[in-house]
Amino acid sequence: MKTASHNNLPIRSIADEIVSRSSIFAVCLCFLISIAPHFRNLPLWVSAIVMISVGWRCLQNLDKIREIPKWVLIPLVLFGGIGVFAEYWTIVGRDAGLALLAVMTSFKFLESRRHRDLLILVFLCYFLIATHFLFSQSIFTAGLMFATLIVITATLITINQRDDRIDIKQLLTSSARLVGLSVPLMLILFVLVPRVPGPLWGISNEQRGGVTGLSDHMSPGQISNLIRNNQVAFRVDFEDEVPAQSMLYWRGPVMANYNGTRWYRARRKGLDRLNLTVTEPAVKYTVTLEPNGEYWLLALDMPTKLVPDSLMTADFQLVSTKKINDLMRYSMESRLAYQVGENESLKYLQLTLDFPADRNPETISLGKSLAQRFDRAEDIIDAVLTMYREQEYFYTLQPPALGVDSVDEFLFGTRRGFCEHYAGSFALLMRAAGIPSRVVTGYQGGEYNDVGNYLIVRQSDAHAWTEVWLENKGWVRIDPTAAVSPSRIEQGLDNALSDDESVFR
Repeated sequence: MKTASHNNLPIRSIADEIVSRSSIFAVCLCFLISIAPHFRNLPLWVSAIVMISVGWRCLQNLDKIREIPKWVLIPLVLFGGIGVFAEYWTIVGRDAGLALLAVMTSFKFLESRRHRDLLILVFLCYFLIATHFLFSQSIFTAGLMFATLIVITATLITINQRDDRIDIKQLLTSSARLVGLSVPLMLILFVLVPRVPGPLWGISNEQRGGVTGLSDHMSPGQISNLIRNNQVAFRVDFEDEVPAQSMLYWRGPVMANYNGTRWYRARRKGLDRLNLTVTEPAVKYTVTLEPNGEYWLLALDMPTKLVPDSLMTADFQLVSTKKINDLMRYSMESRLAYQVGENESLKYLQLTLDFPADRNPETISLGKSLAQRFDRAEDIIDAVLTMYREQEYFYTLQPPALGVDSVDEFLFGTRRGFCEHYAGSFALLMRAAGIPSRVVTGYQGGEYNDVGNYLIVRQSDAHAWTEVWLENKGWVRIDPTAAVSPSRIEQGLDNALSDDESVFR
């Protein structure tokens, strides 16, 4: 009697099995739930590819349309990759990486028929929900992703069971139990695994709109556009007590050149030594600066310390020797009471008096008349600040568009502006009155986090102010915005705006 031999029978792996229709529908739903919160972060055409691919696969699953052949699918994949590169000029980084992942996962759906294909898609969904934390780390995001995690795990259970009959309640209960069992391990890993000292990919705060932070130039409307960006610019840990809100001026690009419309930086050499007269102890703190793709480092006005791989320009702007494309952490010291620039060079002082004579004639005329009326520079400054304070000037996030003579139109026409309007017009009035002046951009204020004991400074805290040069005093900070809207400096931006303009609504 012969025994049947199974040696010649083909061994079929579960990974090669054709999956059920219910499993395919489950994975489609899983992918949509995982990717849907990202639609606001993706270009419209990428979101369209996601929806079309999932819809096509569902119809294919119902035998309504035919499967896309590989000779069509391969060019689609190539064009998708080219499209992402054309959108971002890279395929790496947070935004470009997400778009590429969404496109490639969508096309993977169109060829998924076997068990292994669905496993790959489910694992990609796990990765997708992790990418949400590259854009937001709020409690709401964490809760939403935890719920999505349960749905993905339920999908994983579905595609691995042989029975097509699905008890949704039992399935979600089993999934929640599995996820719950992983929580203790997650907490242990959170405590034991060291933090990554930078973002997962290159620059973490990319903006397709072109506004990632401060620029090396300033024109009317530029900072008010940046204010609508509520992303974190940097975080600050103070060694001792946090200074008052009104003293939190974070110094960035310094602009001494003016062409009648735009302020921009002057090229100045680095300082061999820091030459300040100080009257108070140093404020010590640590800055964690988000990637911004630029060279400037932010420091509390006035910085008195260099950080590695940086230099201090002659106008006291702290500059990195290489672009800041990764999260950067540095220790810093600043003096809140100081005197600097008493011995400024005549060449630079002349630069900070220059302005185009054929632009903004009314502003220039007003500045010259103030110089004839007052003998002391301090009196001229007070007169202009009083004008801002007592006449009908308004601080608004939505100023009207201005023409060629933008300062004239603002001062004598619209009278509605944001910090760059007031800083720019004040600096021009000072120059017309014979007082050297320049514009400084940076950030003002910040939001204190009681849980983490650190200060958060957002892009919406961007600000511009003016520095004037006074004999025997050097460069002195004057913030004309404080004359128009004291609450902006003392309490923060949102307290200075009307309810319909609030950044944090």
